[in-house]
Amino acid sequence: MPEEINRYNDLADFYIAVELELDNVNHCGVPLGSLLSRYFTHSFRKNAFNFQVESTLKIIYQIVRYFLLSFFPDKENRKVYKLAAEKKPKYIIAKIDNKQERGNRLFRDLLYKCSPHIFYTTKNNNIDRNISIPIIQYRWGYISFWQIFTIIPKCFRSTNVIHRKLKTRSDIIVPYLEAFLNVFYTTLQLNAWKRFFKKYKPQVVLTDYDRINPEVIMAAKRYGIATVTLVHGIIDKRYGYYPVLADNVFCWGEEQKDYFLAKGIEEKRIKITGNPIAESIAKLSLEEVLSKYKIDSSQDYKFIGLALSMINAEQNSILIKGALDALGEKGFLIVKLHPSDKQQALFTEKFKEYKNVFFSGSISFQEFISVIECCIMQNSGIGNELIVCNVPVLFFNNDGSMVYSSYYPFFKDYFYCSSGEIKDELDMLLNSAEYYQNMQKRQRSILKENIFYKVSQDAADENIMQLGKIA
Repeated sequence: MPEEINRYNDLADFYIAVELELDNVNHCGVPLGSLLSRYFTHSFRKNAFNFQVESTLKIIYQIVRYFLLSFFPDKENRKVYKLAAEKKPKYIIAKIDNKQERGNRLFRDLLYKCSPHIFYTTKNNNIDRNISIPIIQYRWGYISFWQIFTIIPKCFRSTNVIHRKLKTRSDIIVPYLEAFLNVFYTTLQLNAWKRFFKKYKPQVVLTDYDRINPEVIMAAKRYGIATVTLVHGIIDKRYGYYPVLADNVFCWGEEQKDYFLAKGIEEKRIKITGNPIAESIAKLSLEEVLSKYKIDSSQDYKFIGLALSMINAEQNSILIKGALDALGEKGFLIVKLHPSDKQQALFTEKFKEYKNVFFSGSISFQEFISVIECCIMQNSGIGNELIVCNVPVLFFNNDGSMVYSSYYPFFKDYFYCSSGEIKDELDMLLNSAEYYQNMQKRQRSILKENIFYKVSQDAADENIMQLGKIA
């Protein structure tokens, strides 16, 4: 395990160095390295954790869509352009998709309180249907066929530069076609956003992770529009939120601020606003959730959560097996996969002999907390929100190396359990009301003192205040 961690760290350093070096290359008026930050981030995850990234066929489909739109512009986008001309939006929130439930909740109160002066780039299932938020299609903006034609040679030249840099390492896979398609597709999106911002200049563009939404950030900066990235989760100390693309970073508290300062980000660019995601959420009926997901409720089970994170399938399998062994036959494990994890079918097949485990990448946070009595995890970002909702969290250090303590450093002396400790810890937690309540209080206290400046609507109000200062 330590050897794998060293390789991950070395690989992260390599990708960061390549990106910073390529920022010296101009591509369509913006730094090439920053523009390709999503590609580098996904390539790192693919080579470090064997994570499935966006398929080549899907990227080709989206590129073909751009060609079609150059001849037949999308009517909805035309309406949004017209609406933008009328309303002149003050803020634009940019998200490439709505798969991240936590990212959607992060923006919910901002959308409520800034309406009608705000535009969004994806449908948000957490938004009240009575509030009309104009939607700008992130992926499928309009650019002319001639412009598409002229950027192709530039994309080939930039791909050659990127491919040469990445191929200096023999332990990573860098298909040329994959690199070119990512460069071409990202450049199409960049030019579509540049076209929009040339006509309509909002005061601020914000996103929950600038490195996954680089096209809109770089296009906004190209036209002098202020940009902000909000932090939506625990920061991966290897390769999280750095290099920073946006002008400003809104983070949760002093711990995250210290991380950015250590990375060399100027203090004036960092604002502590708290975590709008963390809020006390009303629980649903246990029977309702169990029925929806066809989970066996005939046995007198104790339902325990397991939140997986961005590590490879082999490591997550070890974690799942350790949790099942600790639970025994009287416990039922509800496994919530990371939104980017495509391996639900793999885990379901691998653990099919166990009748007391359920895997889901789609179960909502509200459904999750409505079922479980406590949660086991290593470094999942939802640990903080679980604690705010009074769900105790056990940090399972199943290999004994404490390699994940940097994600929740303030909890490591109290709630980290080895393979030999977690069964006893679960027994005490589930069979002693006093022990359960004490853990709730201690974890909430540590969270408030060390990690969150503000939470829920207070944090959303702080975000709005800081946005007002920037605008």
